[in-house]
Amino acid sequence: MGYETYHIPVNYTDAGKLFGLFEIRNVVEAVLIGLPVLALCARFLPLAERISRRFGYSTILYARSGYDAVCVERLDGWHPIQVFLNKTGDRRPLGMGSATLSILAAMPEDEAEMILTHNEQEIRFVLKTDFSALRGFLAEARRKGYASAQGMLLEGTIGVSHVLRMGNEAVGSIAIDAVRSEQWDKDQPKIIQELQSALS
Repeated sequence: MGYETYHIPVNYTDAGKLFGLFEIRNVVEAVLIGLPVLALCARFLPLAERISRRFGYSTILYARSGYDAVCVERLDGWHPIQVFLNKTGDRRPLGMGSATLSILAAMPEDEAEMILTHNEQEIRFVLKTDFSALRGFLAEARRKGYASAQGMLLEGTIGVSHVLRMGNEAVGSIAIDAVRSEQWDKDQPKIIQELQSALS
């Protein structure tokens, strides 16, 4: 049986670009799979744009997709040195980086542990720190309500993220990545405050 192949638009702001989150066989599947991504962008993109403009760091929206998170929008900041760990359409396993830790931290612990076990081998392949440090970052994210991690994927970098919810469901995260600096140390509490006031 032959199928037509459709692809989900890469992001809300430039739906003309295409990427393959997954192969889609018909228009109905395209709508059913694409609408949640567009709804996430429509709801949370204004917050991402505001943070990127105000603080100047790379700001990324991720959508949860099974055991992974998919970058659905990346906004480049105005700082001269930007951290680009993902481009739009890239997948990363849940547990890899602060962006996915905030999603895991919002889940029941047994579900998060099952996902970490599933993704462990892939995470260890790129992790710049040991797995116990990752678990420490995850425990801290549960306590604080947001995730923060440094040097997990690239030395000298730091990231903070907050889970994005629609109703009670953790559907993704918003992440801000930067090179560790004195300016970042001043901005981080303000970024966290803005995230928490908008999303808590």
